[in-house]
Amino acid sequence: MATLRKIVSIVTRSFYRATSKQLCKPSSTLLHHHYKQYSTTTNGITPSSSSSSPGAAQSRSGPHSQSQSKSPPIISNHSKRFQWSATGKLICLFSVTTVSYLAYKRLFGTHSTAEDHSSSPSSSTNSNAFMQSAIKLFEHKVCEHNLSFRMALFFDTRKQYDRALYFYKLFLRKPSTKKGESAALNNLVVIYYRRNEFENALIALKLLGKAQIQERNLEFVRAHCHHSLKQFDDALKYYELFIRNPHSKATDMTAAYNNLALLCYELGRYDDAAKYFQLIGDDKIVDKNYAFRVAHSLQNIDEFERSLKYYNLYLAHSDDASQLNLRDTYHNLGVLFYDHGQDAEALQMLRKLSRAEIEHRNLEFKMAHLCAKMGDKSTAIEYLRACTLKPEVYKEYALICRGILAQLLYETQEYAQACVEFDELGEAQIVKQDLFFAAAYSYAQCEEYAKALRFYELLLQHKSGEKLSVEEQQYIWSRIAVLQYRLHDYTSALDTLNQHLQSQYIAQWNLEFMLAHCHQKLGAYHEAITFYQQFLANKHSEIGDIQKCYQNLALLYFDLRQFAKCIEYFALIDDEEISALHLDFYVARCYHELTSYNANFVELAVKYYKRYLKLPGLDAHGINMDVQHQANLVDAYTSLGAIYFDQQQWRNALDMFEHLNEDQILRFELADKMSACYAAIGDEASEQKYLNLAAQHTVQKKEKEISLAQFYYNIHQNQLAADMLLALGDDVIVEHDMEFMLAHCLQLVGDNAGAIKYYLLGLNNAHDGGSDGDAEQEQKQEEVVNAWHNIGCAYHDIADYEHAAEYFGKLSMAHIQRTNTEFIVAVCYHHLKRYQDALRYYQLYLDNALSEHDEQSVKSCYNNMIICYFYGLKDLQNAYEYLSRMSDDDIVERKFLYEMARCAQHKNDREQSMKYYQLFLKHNQEALNEEIIENVYQNVHSLCVDDKQFMPQIQKIKENGHGDKQKELQLFVAW
Repeated sequence: MATLRKIVSIVTRSFYRATSKQLCKPSSTLLHHHYKQYSTTTNGITPSSSSSSPGAAQSRSGPHSQSQSKSPPIISNHSKRFQWSATGKLICLFSVTTVSYLAYKRLFGTHSTAEDHSSSPSSSTNSNAFMQSAIKLFEHKVCEHNLSFRMALFFDTRKQYDRALYFYKLFLRKPSTKKGESAALNNLVVIYYRRNEFENALIALKLLGKAQIQERNLEFVRAHCHHSLKQFDDALKYYELFIRNPHSKATDMTAAYNNLALLCYELGRYDDAAKYFQLIGDDKIVDKNYAFRVAHSLQNIDEFERSLKYYNLYLAHSDDASQLNLRDTYHNLGVLFYDHGQDAEALQMLRKLSRAEIEHRNLEFKMAHLCAKMGDKSTAIEYLRACTLKPEVYKEYALICRGILAQLLYETQEYAQACVEFDELGEAQIVKQDLFFAAAYSYAQCEEYAKALRFYELLLQHKSGEKLSVEEQQYIWSRIAVLQYRLHDYTSALDTLNQHLQSQYIAQWNLEFMLAHCHQKLGAYHEAITFYQQFLANKHSEIGDIQKCYQNLALLYFDLRQFAKCIEYFALIDDEEISALHLDFYVARCYHELTSYNANFVELAVKYYKRYLKLPGLDAHGINMDVQHQANLVDAYTSLGAIYFDQQQWRNALDMFEHLNEDQILRFELADKMSACYAAIGDEASEQKYLNLAAQHTVQKKEKEISLAQFYYNIHQNQLAADMLLALGDDVIVEHDMEFMLAHCLQLVGDNAGAIKYYLLGLNNAHDGGSDGDAEQEQKQEEVVNAWHNIGCAYHDIADYEHAAEYFGKLSMAHIQRTNTEFIVAVCYHHLKRYQDALRYYQLYLDNALSEHDEQSVKSCYNNMIICYFYGLKDLQNAYEYLSRMSDDDIVERKFLYEMARCAQHKNDREQSMKYYQLFLKHNQEALNEEIIENVYQNVHSLCVDDKQFMPQIQKIKENGHGDKQKELQLFVAW
């Protein structure tokens, strides 16, 4: 009971303090005063107010809020209850206050007494149960007397939102009226909104319903809640509903436009963002620092001028802007100018960014493009290299960047680096990006001629359908020829130049030197001389190339052994340059060769030989020299020694010869000379040594040359074999039984007269086989038979058919058939007009199984047999037999139409005869003469004399000819 008394005392004093200052006023006046004060404060909302107050505007990065509402309160059916005194109401309820206070304390945390805390555990359990009952009793009584809304409003006006929320929720358990319920939900929305509890605010709004939201103009609040929760679609929907609501005020509309603009910007809906920013107005845009966003939105919808305006507006008010925002602005301005082709302005903006910023923002390609267009190719190359290092950013465009990089390196003459990039790209990408010429030219400059050639050929292949100018095509072909020349493919280079280049372009691009050198390398010396002279006459030729031309002409005449012309061109080259090019040997050799014409040239030859032998790096063994210099060195010692020998300067001659080894001495046949030199200076031992060496070498040389000739013959190098044997002389050839081999070589290279000579020589010198073994005798007999065969063929080939028939007559029929020679034998008899013999061998040829594989020869055999029968023997019957074996095409091809017609006429086959006469006249119109036509005319006339249709036509032709025989024949042919 003591505790109860204390509770009553505390409650009484609490309410007394809360109301003591206004006890003189009626309770209704106090409540009304509180109510009015709440309804007119800056942030309050009455239970039935028509608008909400979402709070202050957000920063540039968040949504904007709605302005405050000052609508009058709506009292509705609660007005009579407001007349009660708050103190009176509480006194009337004093009977329940003793327990209600405990519930109140439990709910809102007021201080408890020490007595309350000192209770035992059992009393604490009882106390909790008591508190729960007290709370329920308190809530029941508050609701019963309709005080929950007023209590909520009381705490709401004092910004005690937790308590306000409790009493609003308590009221909503059993709202007294629908309007009261709407007012409570309205105020709940406002409290949650102010506390940034947007999800709870949305729950309350959902309970409030669409009609009440529209009536109370809460679309903005709902939109802002969705906006803050990143529920952008719903936010857009309710902002737009708010704008369409006729109750929305102008200031709130501006806030909605603000938030919509920011939201659309965040969503990338730049069209809508630009529209809402425009509705805000430029003053607000500047004030809220939105110029960057406006400019960026306009940039994304390609509003260049307006975008530029707002970027400038942003920069004009950017004193307080962060460095990041400024860099973003420079970035966007650079891109804006770039997209609209204002390269200088774009580059100016982007250069305000550091290199690190450009790479961070992936602007390397744009910088490269701009720098290249503005002529700063070196910087462009740097940025393109950076692009190629970021394949994850540029993806397939990284390859395009590498292609552009290679092109720029080509344009800046950085050919080696360009080739590296082309290698990285590969052929497929070079083709795809149309980099043929740059790749080809770069590879050519780096001496990768095969790759360069490949891309020039691809260029022509892929551009064949395009309209390249004549000069462009000619230039490409000229480059292909140059590359083939560089690859030492002189034949292809010449073919390209001859087939594809016009002479005017050869002169224009100074290609005569290359043409001449190709001909020189291929041994076409006279053509080379012609083009070298054209090169010298060309005004475009440069001094250095002219000197090379003199050198090549001199060496060319040297190879032609025209030593006087060689000296003429060497005289045009500076003497020091001759030594530098190691040409002293050739000059010396020319003078040496000309000594027979001018004795004074001997001294000049000695001078140049000595100069050549004193050149650094030359020694007797040719170390570190190419093959040509080794050969020239040996030749120089040999030639200078020979000059000293002729001048009887024995010691000097020996000094030169002693630089040579024994093989070289023997090869140049110097052993005799050296023996003579040693004899002259009294060195008998050395004299005898070289005499023996010379004798031994002569024998070895002949044997070696015979073996070599045999080797060339076996590998079918018949010309080489024949040349070597002829050089040995007939005595050596007969001595070593080489007549038949030499004859066969000559026959195979087309020298039939020479072949016949050595065949006959071999037959005349055939040894008696009496002392030889049977095997050797058989071999020699076979050689004789083969000689007869080959002599017959050789005579046939030179049209000496009489001798050919003589030697063929020595052959057995078995040999002729085994070698399938019947046709050649037949031709010989045919030419000798021995037709029966010819026909016999023709038939033997046709009967020989070996002939079946040579279809053309079989047709030729028929051809010749028809001629024999028709013209030789006048045997039209047999001629017709072989003509019948031929097709019409073969008859036309071999021009046997007349013969076929005549043979058919002979057999009284008028239809077939007329057919072939008509074909004969048709296929021989150009070769027809009056005699031939007359002959055909007479034959046809006799063939058709009894034809009732034919004779009237002939009569008509005669009448139309009016006695003119030639005209009659023409009419006959036409008919």
